[in-house]
Amino acid sequence: MLPNPASLANYGGQLENYQGTAAIDATTDLDASAGNNAFNDVAMMTRTCPRAMARFTWSGTGAPTLVSHFAMWGNANAVAPTVARTNTGQGTVTWPSSVSDDMIDPTKPGYIGPIAVNLHASTGECKSLVTQYSFQSNITSANVVSFAIFNASGSLTDPTTVDFVVVAY
Repeated sequence: MLPNPASLANYGGQLENYQGTAAIDATTDLDASAGNNAFNDVAMMTRTCPRAMARFTWSGTGAPTLVSHFAMWGNANAVAPTVARTNTGQGTVTWPSSVSDDMIDPTKPGYIGPIAVNLHASTGECKSLVTQYSFQSNITSANVVSFAIFNASGSLTDPTTVDFVVVAY
């Protein structure tokens, strides 16, 4: 399940009310039709919702600096992505290969342990209000977004002190 896509089957499949009746106590019980719709909606959202974002400052030929990050698995330093310059105008954002959700107690129902990160798509943009750069990104492994920064002439470039945002799905 999250941060990976899920299906209705992951949430127990389509449920039925006890003995085929309506909810016994509407103040405490959830009718199966309402639960089915909610579980189905959640499962469908897991297929297209953003998993993580990272904002970083590109520093010319120096190392980029992570400015902020947030993901379905939180924004603690332990799960912060790393941003690296790999060549002129090219770099990567790498998230942890596995993460934990908020259900961290293995003695409680629903605990599934660490979850492998499996990103499917990405997008990104330049946050400069002065100079516009073209930004292209692609998923190159389960937890890595590779990107390229182009100047107005279409050449790879190393801008100085310009922020970029990457969103991974």
